[in-house]
Amino acid sequence: DSNRLFQTWERMSLMEHPYENNRPCDDGVGHLSVESVSSSPAGPFTKNRSNHMRRKDREITDEEEILQVLKKCNTVRIGMIGEDGPYVVPVTPAVTCENGKTVVYFHCAKAEGKMVKMLRQDAHVCVEGDVFLGIQTTEHGITTRYQSVIGFGKAALIKDSQEVVRALQLLVTQYGFTDYPLNRCKGIPRLYIVKIILERITGKQNLPAPKSVPWKI
Repeated sequence: DSNRLFQTWERMSLMEHPYENNRPCDDGVGHLSVESVSSSPAGPFTKNRSNHMRRKDREITDEEEILQVLKKCNTVRIGMIGEDGPYVVPVTPAVTCENGKTVVYFHCAKAEGKMVKMLRQDAHVCVEGDVFLGIQTTEHGITTRYQSVIGFGKAALIKDSQEVVRALQLLVTQYGFTDYPLNRCKGIPRLYIVKIILERITGKQNLPAPKSVPWKI
């Protein structure tokens, strides 16, 4: 069932977490705050961002800012669903915008591992990326400073050779290797390029307080 991934992530996002809301402990030391992003009841592939984020004061509403946060993530996690339940894989992404939508590329081996087999069975995925900024004290306790993005879309294995090269060029450029000679890369025939078009995406952040407040990284 293609909706199982959405339903699983929605249940997870609505679960009460013991560290949520940054409530102070009995000893006066606050818990670390955590992110809670609810999913739209309209399904995982509606074009609009979710209207159900609990902490509206932390929501990133600007599409370009969300894209830039995702570009800062040197690792994103791809959530899938299979016969045995949810499965999450960390990957190194290249992030871009195509036809007004955020697109995530990554590469993997052509060997039919668990991830590729699961994507062939159900291409619906959830993508999560985050930037950890540090841990800081507040008036009420302790909080984590971060930026994060969650998106839903469909994954596709790219077969067009020109798009494969373009995706690889995006990857090497994003990480500073603009002059890498892809034409001499012997590993290209042994890899897949996976493309995910995010149909729905949300951003959230808890930015640092003034520098006068002590905090740790």
